[in-house]
Amino acid sequence: MAGTYSLPNDGEEQARLDMQHVLWKIVLDDALGLAPVCNEAPAFVLDVGTGTGAWANEFAERNPTSEVIGTDLSLIQPSIAPNVTFVVEDSEEDDWVFPQLFDYIHLRSMLVSLNDVTTILRRSLDHMNPGAWLEFQDSSWELHSPNGSLEGTAIQRWSQCVLEGLARNGHDTVLNLQSLKSHLESVGFVDVQEKTFPVPGNGWMKRKPKMKHLGIFTGSIIVQALDAYRKVLGFAGLSDGEIDELIEAAKLEVGNTNIHFYLRIHCVFGRKPIPDS
Repeated sequence: MAGTYSLPNDGEEQARLDMQHVLWKIVLDDALGLAPVCNEAPAFVLDVGTGTGAWANEFAERNPTSEVIGTDLSLIQPSIAPNVTFVVEDSEEDDWVFPQLFDYIHLRSMLVSLNDVTTILRRSLDHMNPGAWLEFQDSSWELHSPNGSLEGTAIQRWSQCVLEGLARNGHDTVLNLQSLKSHLESVGFVDVQEKTFPVPGNGWMKRKPKMKHLGIFTGSIIVQALDAYRKVLGFAGLSDGEIDELIEAAKLEVGNTNIHFYLRIHCVFGRKPIPDS
């Protein structure tokens, strides 16, 4: 946030974000979160960096007694459920003026935009009830392969350039993802847990039907992301011509099931301690 968001905010990007919401549900077996409070209809819920509002709206629909607030840099979200409200806010720079304390704070795919992860975690902690939970769901574009078939490919180079461009713009998503659990612990959260899930990038896992179909769906999201990160590739020092060439080559490779690759998504959640009575 803080004015450094480097991805587009057009209809295509919003559609990609909605597809990502579906992807997360598939990976989490239709759960919206893994923190224990997620299944307890928490009274006050905050979705920081809500994007299209898909998570906030669905959480509100599933939990009609919860009051859900979603914040973002722009107001593009439809209020589908009557118990959800959307607020324009830069969660790093603006003062949080919510009158209530929250029982569950949710953040997803924020590492590409946050300048300082610990700042947002401290702010969250200050606006939570004792015993409340925070959950951070995120990933990076660091790609992995079990057999070396990713080496030397355009999709690997695209991934490396995206990570470099984000880091040059102040968003080291790989380091911050690896440090999320320790970040939560360092600012004061307790009972911190981390769950990691591998997500195939195409349908190469043919012997596991669920993972194969997950990979095909993920591949369609990656194809959309190739263009969405055009500006970030520029931060990595690529010329417009090099960007065009790399994107087109990577698009041809995403669906190639001879290239076995996957990324990892992380759910990290922790609880605000209850003061000793």
